[in-house]
Amino acid sequence: MVLSPLLLTLNLFSVQDFPLAASPVIPQLAIHFAEPLNLEEIAQRAHMSKSTLGRCFQECFGMSPMNYLTDLRLKHAEHLLRDTKIQICDIAPRVGIEDASYFARLFRKHTGLEPSAYREKMSRAKEA
Repeated sequence: MVLSPLLLTLNLFSVQDFPLAASPVIPQLAIHFAEPLNLEEIAQRAHMSKSTLGRCFQECFGMSPMNYLTDLRLKHAEHLLRDTKIQICDIAPRVGIEDASYFARLFRKHTGLEPSAYREKMSRAKEA
């Protein structure tokens, strides 16, 4: 069963079934997503081995810890593009992605739109 982070945060499932629910790693990732993190650091924060962490993330979220982190970063980027006037080139480092070109590729893969097209589309939707 794949769960959203919100369901785990709300404690709707038991800790025995989903070990990540008892781990501080999910809230820590939500707070520190913009910092340079690697799998080893995330596993240390979760008090798990890298392989156990990977297995738990796959079971709970259907993705690896690093893909989860990238997803968090891109969702925050969506928020910044939608709700602020911050320059696109300045958004990438704010969400923990140092290379603006890499950020644009990831964002396009995530949303199907270039960051500038996403901002324009969201701006038009607000005006409608």
